[in-house]
Amino acid sequence: MTWTAPGVDRRDPPLVSGERAAPESWLDYERETLLLKCAGLTAGQLRTPAVPPSGLTLLGLVRHMTDVERWWFRMHGANQDMPFRYVTEDNLNGDFDDLDEPGAPAVLAAFW
Repeated sequence: MTWTAPGVDRRDPPLVSGERAAPESWLDYERETLLLKCAGLTAGQLRTPAVPPSGLTLLGLVRHMTDVERWWFRMHGANQDMPFRYVTEDNLNGDFDDLDEPGAPAVLAAFW
């Protein structure tokens, strides 16, 4: 059996909401939009560039957004001392490179 990315129930955010609820609901909407693009694709399809010769992949985008949110909310916002998941000093493009490990299910779970 081949693994495929799970479906996503994307909800439209409210057009009028509180000061904190508004950005939280729009951030959830954007996260769900990225995962919706991945839904139903196999791990191999998530690692395949959509438009060669570009190396940009959906899995790379999910990995990138995982590290971006880690930096903004935990490292920068909460001042937690922690490493990035995919980017290293030796490979500043690690979020877009080396897509075999960890596997796609773990990458999508870490993002969600």
